[in-house]
Amino acid sequence: MTVYLHGLGHFHPENEVTNAFLEALDIGTTEAWVMDRVGIRSRRTTLPLDYIRATRNRDPRAAQEATLYTHAEAGRRAAEMALARAGLAAADVGMVIAGSSVMDTATPAEACNIARALGIEAPALDVNSACTSFFAHLHLVSLMRPEALPPFVLLVVSEAVTRARITTGMEELVSDGLRLGAHFASHQLLHRVAYRFILVHHAVDLPAYRHVDGQPLRHGTHCT
Repeated sequence: MTVYLHGLGHFHPENEVTNAFLEALDIGTTEAWVMDRVGIRSRRTTLPLDYIRATRNRDPRAAQEATLYTHAEAGRRAAEMALARAGLAAADVGMVIAGSSVMDTATPAEACNIARALGIEAPALDVNSACTSFFAHLHLVSLMRPEALPPFVLLVVSEAVTRARITTGMEELVSDGLRLGAHFASHQLLHRVAYRFILVHHAVDLPAYRHVDGQPLRHGTHCT
């Protein structure tokens, strides 16, 4: 079954963990070391920077309390951008599928939390597959019978990974940050500019992640 993506959205918290910030923590890494190996200048976080400085996030359970944005709130913001870009309203959503490798809650599902934040009353379920959750969501939708699907499905991937990292060594927090995106999928061609799904990588723009040359680091997308 062909799946069309009608709107893509993202949410970027205001706090950035830069390489200089990591170096100042004196955890055995330097800005030059990070740039030489992964080419990332900064990554977003839902945690207050003062909290990371003071605690090194040694207790990820406490980070759940310190976070500035829950997955539900961050998912709501990304979904609202995707809705606006698709020209749709929350009432048009007939199903919500979410996924993460660091869920806020297992019961209820993250999808239920996000649906509630958006005021959506529709079936909601989680399909968790870490960095490939978006792949898994699209694959699941593509396996469903078109006549049994609602017109529009909201797919949300929330990854506030820094909350689950202990900042005590140079291997920590170097490449992990926040990855959050929302996508509206449908088997219907709503707009002439909609993407027909063939193979889509995690198509979330992360402008805080940059190559050594300063250009935005974007994940690849293959669409027609």
